[in-house]
Amino acid sequence: LIIYELHVRGFTKMATDVTAPGTFLGIREKIPYLKELGITAVELMPSYEFLELEKPECREMSMEDAVNHYRDLPAGEEEAPRINYWGYKKGYYFAPKMSYSSSDCPAEEFKDMVKKLHQNGIEVIMQFYFPVDVKRAYILEVIKYWVFSCHVDGFHLLGVHIPTALLATEPMLGNTKLFYTDFSCDEIYDNSDIPAYKNLAVYNDDFMYAVRHFLKSDEGSLQPMLDLWKKNPKQTGVINYITNYSGFTLADLVSFDRKHNEANGEENRDGETYNVSWNCGAEGKTRKKSILELRLKQMKNAMLLLLTAQGTPMIVSGDEFGFSHGGNNNPYCQDNAVSWLNWKLMETNREFFSFVKEAVAFRKKHPVLHRPDELTMMDYIACGYPDLSYHGEEAWKLKADNLSRQAGLMYCGCYAKTDRKNDDNFIYIAYNMHWEEHDFALPALPPDLKWAKVLDTVSDRQEEGENGRTAAVAGRSIQIFESREKTGKEKQKAGQKKK
Repeated sequence: LIIYELHVRGFTKMATDVTAPGTFLGIREKIPYLKELGITAVELMPSYEFLELEKPECREMSMEDAVNHYRDLPAGEEEAPRINYWGYKKGYYFAPKMSYSSSDCPAEEFKDMVKKLHQNGIEVIMQFYFPVDVKRAYILEVIKYWVFSCHVDGFHLLGVHIPTALLATEPMLGNTKLFYTDFSCDEIYDNSDIPAYKNLAVYNDDFMYAVRHFLKSDEGSLQPMLDLWKKNPKQTGVINYITNYSGFTLADLVSFDRKHNEANGEENRDGETYNVSWNCGAEGKTRKKSILELRLKQMKNAMLLLLTAQGTPMIVSGDEFGFSHGGNNNPYCQDNAVSWLNWKLMETNREFFSFVKEAVAFRKKHPVLHRPDELTMMDYIACGYPDLSYHGEEAWKLKADNLSRQAGLMYCGCYAKTDRKNDDNFIYIAYNMHWEEHDFALPALPPDLKWAKVLDTVSDRQEEGENGRTAAVAGRSIQIFESREKTGKEKQKAGQKKK
């Protein structure tokens, strides 16, 4: 899967090319865009019925704060209700959200959207938030209803005390994808059995924070990445992401050191304080060309770090063309331009969108980048190469101490088939998150193959490399090489050199 997380209203509210902005129908009208990007599943933030206006929750205040707070309210008036834009509250779980429908029949419009997405090869994952007071059996009935009535493909479950074992062992949900922060596999599978179909996936922030530290060039950030790039458990999948509905967008991650949530009305006290972000030299908007170029490069780096990991990637809508919340990392109550995607950025940031589209296509083209089993780093098929190997300035040798911020990973295409007959290409990825340029050794390939650079976060120029030589990788950048067949002349020349 290539998962695309979106808010039903915010996704198309400002889109000028749809007839029903902010609705299920609007998503249908954006299917050509999703296909162009390469998306194979949409993950909908809460799209069941919930209250959008609610009184602010009471929080503990000092006597002085309380006096000042209520003194500012007009006489005889209560505090105005706050907008619940995201919907992570107890809801009316059996009904599609009426305000997300362009017609008086939200259930029919939702089903039509699912059907149309399926016809275009795109699955539908729904987010459901269940507070602790919702009964376990009730949760099961809710999930079954959306599967059998609306043909939803999976669910991202949010909340505590979710009956994951009950849902995972329900035979009628055997083909339904279930995402959660963790699963107790001992309660689900007997004797460490490996499921024939992995429908469970772990969805937590481990990958997100590790990538952000590596992207910032923090000390000690390489070793966690080496583990997470190949992480692929036997009994569950893993969902990888660098941003999520809460927290900074990708553009804000490289533009702000601090949160700017003043518009939420909570005096900037809400939201995560430490975002593992870096503004690249200036807080917020800037016209300085060197900073803008660095931010673009960092966004490209982030997308490649995500799309070259073995787990399932999840992209937040708008990240692919640089959408910003203006530094607000908790826009839960912003049903306005702060949260609605600004589609005009598609033209402004066309270069970045094209890069993301190319990176998604590259991942989908190469099954060695998304193997069904975890890579072993051993040559278990006796082809002369392990499935995955690490390299540095010298081939087959990687320095991975606390000060290291660069690594070369080679995937052997012999361990994955592009079809029934043909092996995948060899793939070599040079990650350099150090601020200085480094040379990376290009390991020797079989005699009839050569290296070719296909992706670079600094340059869009494709180049050929040579076996056993090195590639100079600029600071804070990533280069990807793939193996290519040598031409007849190149094979002849290589034979003459050998003689």
